[in-house]
Amino acid sequence: MKALDKTAVLIAAEDLMSKFGSTTTLDVKNRLRNNGYMAAQAEVSQWMDVLAREENWAFSQKNNFRVYRPGPDTNDTLNHYLEKDNDFWEIKITGKAQVVSEGKKGTGGAFFHKNFTSNRQAIRHAKNLLAEKQQLGFAEVKDTRLPLEIREKFGKYLHQKPIQCTLGFFNVECIEEQAAEINTNQGLINGSILKVKNGGYRFTFVENLVAVAEVFRADEIDFLSLKIEQLKTTGEKVTTQAKNQANDEVSDYEVVKLVGEQSLTRLQAPKNNLYEAEFVFENGEKTTLSKFDLTFEQEFLPITQQILQN
Repeated sequence: MKALDKTAVLIAAEDLMSKFGSTTTLDVKNRLRNNGYMAAQAEVSQWMDVLAREENWAFSQKNNFRVYRPGPDTNDTLNHYLEKDNDFWEIKITGKAQVVSEGKKGTGGAFFHKNFTSNRQAIRHAKNLLAEKQQLGFAEVKDTRLPLEIREKFGKYLHQKPIQCTLGFFNVECIEEQAAEINTNQGLINGSILKVKNGGYRFTFVENLVAVAEVFRADEIDFLSLKIEQLKTTGEKVTTQAKNQANDEVSDYEVVKLVGEQSLTRLQAPKNNLYEAEFVFENGEKTTLSKFDLTFEQEFLPITQQILQN
């Protein structure tokens, strides 16, 4: 038979309490004996007394045996990330739920879930796993990746290479300018006509998506610095103005004659005006991220930037 220890008593007692709401030293002793332990009543009682203090169990006396019930649960969290050579291992506890992720560095890895009857039990189990990994040579390092929940939900896309990206923005400022002769109180002079637009735009990029990700580092995005494959308007407000080329003064000048070709001189929007990102990947898969389904700063923007950098 197996020698009795505190861990064996703890496991047996917690299992009985989770199933029946309470347990006695007699019930724990019988469970332990059925599991092959040398369990004397006096020794079980001693361990149960120790565990009641450590685990904050409530108890009452029933005949010759104590009746134990779970005490108030903890609400602790735990999150550790470890590496060894080319492998990683991480564990996170939230409430009674445990998530373990492991695999090769640079990949999404595999995810394993387990639920416990209490937060206290989940934390204790996680600490034991953590100690085992450290004994195997895993060491804790700073995790610079996206949060575990995001990587699990979007992991299949975070490590794929996109071949096309369409970004939807609202409140984009667009200015088209064309040289013109304008009539002022000084007579006819050289100037230009400005067509100022403000509205929603969808930008499709195919080449050098990493450059698109770099532009996202700024608060204001200048789309003229990027190679746009396709530009679609989803609604805009247009106003027309005239500009004196001599002093750049803009006013309601009369346009007498248009000269030359129209050119785009401004196409810009704040980064926070991004509301949708659509991706097509090398393997043909597609996904759409929406600002209205994800938190912008913690999820939507970091995921978009991560995929663009692949």
